[in-house]
Amino acid sequence: MAPKRQATQTDVAKAAEVSQALVSLVLSGAPVDVSDTTRLRIQEEARRLRYVPKKKKTRSGAQKLIGYIRPQVVRGHHNEEWIYASYDEYYGRIQNLLVEEAHKAGCLLVVHPLDQRLPDSEVTQWLSEWNVSGVICQFLNNPLSDWIAKRYPTVKIGLPLPNADVVSPDYNEVITFALDYLTSRGHQRIAISSSSQWRDIRFGVYKEYMMQRGLPIISLDEKNEGIIIDAHIDFALNGPKENRLTAFLAGDHTALRLIKRARERGLSIPDDFSVIGIDNISGCVFSNPALTSVDPQNHDIARIAVALMMSRIQSPESGYQKVYVTPKLIERESVGIVASSEADAPAISGA
Repeated sequence: MAPKRQATQTDVAKAAEVSQALVSLVLSGAPVDVSDTTRLRIQEEARRLRYVPKKKKTRSGAQKLIGYIRPQVVRGHHNEEWIYASYDEYYGRIQNLLVEEAHKAGCLLVVHPLDQRLPDSEVTQWLSEWNVSGVICQFLNNPLSDWIAKRYPTVKIGLPLPNADVVSPDYNEVITFALDYLTSRGHQRIAISSSSQWRDIRFGVYKEYMMQRGLPIISLDEKNEGIIIDAHIDFALNGPKENRLTAFLAGDHTALRLIKRARERGLSIPDDFSVIGIDNISGCVFSNPALTSVDPQNHDIARIAVALMMSRIQSPESGYQKVYVTPKLIERESVGIVASSEADAPAISGA
């Protein structure tokens, strides 16, 4: 039996329904003006066809390949496709920034979208076939991430990982910036909601901040976001006025749905209560009102991630580094000012 022919860029172009020239640009890591959807389709077809590029020769030898395990947005938690699409675009921007930084460093970034419905062997086989020099991974804290960190130079974006360099938004500052902004506008009864992945970190900062100022601690778990959103709205409206919620802090995916649900129930943001998000996804500007959100500064995160990777490849025995990036609050229209009579109301103990 004749050996199976190795896939070419022409094969990838045909499968992705684009030109071979565009495939070459995208897979080479060159900066190119192309939509995230098209870029991802090319990369997914390259992975499906097991396309492996020929490494370019440089003065120092073969061009290094850096693998990026990119989070894939899982749908099904709600029916707001525009929010899912905003997070697709959010991760696409991070990917494009990493591509540009890797290109500046003389490397090629190859991307594997992480589909958590598939076995880990899908990722491990992909890494082996591409023969990467190192791996940048994001939001992976499980046996697969441990496996990667023990075998490859690894840079983790997000939660810390043993045996890996880490770059992350400074979540102490993320929460503190948001709370400082709210309290400066008179808010005292501020609720926080966070997914299980970030709950301990975000809630810990929030709890300490509120306790130091004698403010009520109000937190609801996000296991069922639909129930939580309505529960917070009810909390904001019902009961004695001094116990009502005046502001809500959450990831953009929850904050945007909260604003939409509040409008459906005849409420006005920020007149009835204020909302502030975390991540600054593109959907924030399309919300009505536009969502104030804390931006993690992904351009800095991408630059540092590639710099850490190059340092790790060159000095594999050096100590692991953790770099935390200062975020930026993007002020829009979803936070109002609380009247002094409401701000001076007695503090309460929250759930």
